[in-house]
Amino acid sequence: MKLMKTTGPIMLGVVFGLFSIAFAYVVFMFCERLISSAGFAWLIKKAEEAKFFDFAILIAIFTFFAKEYLDSRRKFKEQERKLRACKVLLAEELRLNYYSQQALERIFRSAADDVDIELRPILEYEFSRGIEFFSVTDPLTGSGGATAIPKVSFKYYDRFVDVVAELDAVLFESMQLAYAEIREMEHIRNSLVNHLQAEEDDKYIPKDIRDSGFVDYAERTIARVYGPMNDFYFLCEGKALIKAQLR
Repeated sequence: MKLMKTTGPIMLGVVFGLFSIAFAYVVFMFCERLISSAGFAWLIKKAEEAKFFDFAILIAIFTFFAKEYLDSRRKFKEQERKLRACKVLLAEELRLNYYSQQALERIFRSAADDVDIELRPILEYEFSRGIEFFSVTDPLTGSGGATAIPKVSFKYYDRFVDVVAELDAVLFESMQLAYAEIREMEHIRNSLVNHLQAEEDDKYIPKDIRDSGFVDYAERTIARVYGPMNDFYFLCEGKALIKAQLR
């Protein structure tokens, strides 16, 4: 027993050494076979034939695609920022035109012809301090008031229509529908001024806007402007157009 304790570690060491030598021999023989194989010889040959120029082409191709990717990402971010700025400014213009739409609705509502011709309020055009006014006066009492005739804005539409057309087809389509109605509103607004400024009746522009059916037509046209404006505003701001802006 004492002998086993003394010689046991020595024997294990000898066995491990012989096993290591045998394993090394197997690995050596495998490497020798691998090196002498036709496949390894072909690989070495291809490596020897490769030139620095080939690697330079690969690096150039990789660099090109990496640059294109980074440029496209940067361009996408720039387009996002540009489109967002367009939406903010167009939404502001929509609020201005919404104020104009509300003001024109009030004007034509006050001009509705629902009384006898003798009791009709007197409708007049006034210009004061650079502002055009729609004046309504009671013929019996002489009392009345005046409402500023609002202007219609196309400032940001004219500036950004090409940008929106390029960057967002859905937004552009809604924009065109909204501004088609806004142009109709501008036409109604200008026609109102022309009618009020007429000094006497003629074939095309009666002096009193209630004598030609213009008021009823204008009321219907102005009322339908809101729908497309609201749809476009929702795409710009993500909410309904319920707040007007004077300036």
